[in-house]
Amino acid sequence: MQTPEGFHVAGGRAVLDSFWDALFTASTWPRFTHTFASCLAAGGFLMAGLAALLVRRGQDEAAPALKAGVIAALVGSLLCAFPTGHWHAVQVARTQPEKLATIEGLIDGGPRAPLIVFGIPSTDAQGNPEVKARIEIPGGLSLLAHHDIDAPVPGLNELRERNLAASGGTHADLPPFALPFIAFHSMVGIGSAMIALAGLAAFLLWRGRLASSGLMLRLLPLAIPLPILAQQLGWITAEVGRQPWVVWKHLRTAEAFSPVVDAGQVLTSLIGFGVVYALLFVALLAVIVRLLGKGLPSLGGTTAIAAPPVADEGKEA
Repeated sequence: MQTPEGFHVAGGRAVLDSFWDALFTASTWPRFTHTFASCLAAGGFLMAGLAALLVRRGQDEAAPALKAGVIAALVGSLLCAFPTGHWHAVQVARTQPEKLATIEGLIDGGPRAPLIVFGIPSTDAQGNPEVKARIEIPGGLSLLAHHDIDAPVPGLNELRERNLAASGGTHADLPPFALPFIAFHSMVGIGSAMIALAGLAAFLLWRGRLASSGLMLRLLPLAIPLPILAQQLGWITAEVGRQPWVVWKHLRTAEAFSPVVDAGQVLTSLIGFGVVYALLFVALLAVIVRLLGKGLPSLGGTTAIAAPPVADEGKEA
């Protein structure tokens, strides 16, 4: 839907030309690896956060889980940024320039395009998008997207004119501005916080001070939702950022409806899915709370691996 390949349209229908081209499009591997890294980070923060709660209660048996969780959280967070996040950005710059310009807030493009670190999306008196109070890195977007600080990157104004010319003046074909911009920059901010927190926890682990750091043991449980929130913001960026297309450059959202499925049926399906997933989420929380209440089985002060028997003097073992 984002980068459709391996088909042609005949008689208003999509006809498959190559299964493998349709499966492995330009965005398949960047998306898969980025999603996998985010799941690793989410699992790591979950394990680290729950283990931190147990360690604070004096459950020393949770120390190995705390160590594994912190390492997984750090590795996953770093992989989300590089190389998977960078790879994904390069792919979007190549195949979906309208999305890139929207999420980066690039109004007027050109060579040495700036990378906006912070800004407030808005519209001017004519309703055109703009970014206020912006903090930017000159040439940063050109370097990020094309590995060349002098490479030109098209902005929203140029893309609007290009799309209007291609459609005979009927469609500008630009995504909504504020929501993808906010979602993308919030995701990047949360991801940076995850790297910083997991990195500090890993440093304390290396120094042998993690289990005794009351502040870090309190922060890790609070950080459990961060990867999930970043994932949802990423999907908002991806899906709202591809509008007005359901299938990029082939099928518009306004045209993607079924003549035999009415709005009530769609609403009923959405409510049904929402209720089922809400119940599953409550059940998951109940199980986690129950397990935390029980704690880990005590090892009675002994090590998990029994020591070999020691032979008496003068006797064979």
